[in-house]
Amino acid sequence: MEYNGSNQVIIEGFAYSDQDILKLINNLSKQKLVEQASLSSMQLPNVNRSQGGIVMKGFRIYVKVKNG
Repeated sequence: MEYNGSNQVIIEGFAYSDQDILKLINNLSKQKLVEQASLSSMQLPNVNRSQGGIVMKGFRIYVKVKNG
């Protein structure tokens, strides 16, 4: 997670499915202090990102925080 000290947060992580990523974006968008949450990038799964045989997708979400 990165925070620019003003109104931008970038969340990076891994998810099992596109639906999990969309659910996170939807939940973030419902928060009072979030002006906008959107998918910045997504990486297709590869062998190096597997956890116990389950392949995961990398993602990056841009979150714009409301001012005051």
